[in-house]
Amino acid sequence: GADYIGVGPIFSTQTKEDVCAPVGLNYLDYVAKNVHIPFVAIGGIKRETLPQVLAHGAKTVCLVTEIIGAEDIGQRVREIQAIITFSGAQA
Repeated sequence: GADYIGVGPIFSTQTKEDVCAPVGLNYLDYVAKNVHIPFVAIGGIKRETLPQVLAHGAKTVCLVTEIIGAEDIGQRVREIQAIITFSGAQA
């Protein structure tokens, strides 16, 4: 009965304590092909890895540390939006 699920952590993350080991891009592939409700890819995703995550089927992503740790948060969000737009996914 869930409306959506979180998938991750995709990569290693320090945002939360006691988090499980990264599930990786192969697991994201599995979810994209087999889960028929929306999902959010989360965990250790950075600007540099975002194109990979999107290419592996994520349509919705969560980048916490990448945004809140930025010197210029507005600029960082615009950079992330540009990556998402370029990939053809929706922001």
